[in-house]
Amino acid sequence: MQRQGAYFGLLNAGMITYYRRKASWHHRPQVVDLPSLYRSIIMANVTVYRTIYASLEKVWESWDDFGNIYQFNPNLTHSHLLEDSLPKGQGAKRQCDLNDGKNWIREEVVEYIPYQQMTFNIYEGTMPLKSAKATLRFRKVMAKRTEIIMSMDFEPRMGLLGKLMLPMMKPKFTEMLNALLEGNDAYVTQGQVVTAA
Repeated sequence: MQRQGAYFGLLNAGMITYYRRKASWHHRPQVVDLPSLYRSIIMANVTVYRTIYASLEKVWESWDDFGNIYQFNPNLTHSHLLEDSLPKGQGAKRQCDLNDGKNWIREEVVEYIPYQQMTFNIYEGTMPLKSAKATLRFRKVMAKRTEIIMSMDFEPRMGLLGKLMLPMMKPKFTEMLNALLEGNDAYVTQGQVVTAA
């Protein structure tokens, strides 16, 4: 009679390894990364792209002026550095006042690779977010052509109700990020300071 396979779970340093035991001992274990699995269940992601016809240096400098993002972000009425903030780089902090006139968020740069990547964490605010992090990646395409990829991972508040709101939140955040990159394009290439919508 054929021996039936047995399944065992091994929990070790945040990883579960499932072993299926067969007659042959050459079966490779399947590994599940629990932190990634957890994030995929509770976290949502939106990612947008844009190519800007300007040098990498010019595009980077506009984002590196961390406190003045309101100059090209139509989703805001104003932004400013916080009192305990560095002017730029890792540790820089700012407050962004949204154009609905009542909501605000505070962000801190947590990863900073000049001319390559900037990641900031939304650590406080009135938006219905339990946690959120945005990453900007920059790539030089040509001397005066730069690609920006902006990715945002977020978890809503309000437990199950928040999860039910994700189908509405993701398109809204996608719209806002696209408007931000469009505003940055106009600011860098035309010197246009956008006004809040």
